[in-house]
Amino acid sequence: MTAWYLNWKRGANGWANIEAKAKAEGRNVTPSEIASITGTVGSADVGNNVKGPVNFADVPDKGKYDFKEVRIEGNWADVTYDDPASLNRVFLVKSANGWHEAGLVHLNIHF
Repeated sequence: MTAWYLNWKRGANGWANIEAKAKAEGRNVTPSEIASITGTVGSADVGNNVKGPVNFADVPDKGKYDFKEVRIEGNWADVTYDDPASLNRVFLVKSANGWHEAGLVHLNIHF
């Protein structure tokens, strides 16, 4: 669990750093910059800890989602919701392009 949180933190910090650099240079973040965000804690593999933009409009059956808690502080959010299959907690990072998933934990599977 500690490694999971460290990976989330690395991904969020990595995204914030490349986003700030690109903004200061007056350009968009490149795919290669996103791919370069940090390695995975506890593994020699290099991974990308930040996923693509989250667009709730593209989610099928939105009415089946029961949002339990939404906490937004600056450019990050912590959301707990129940979908038809599980209770989940998702961590999001906000960029100029929208919210990006930085991590997801299934708290209770009940399908």
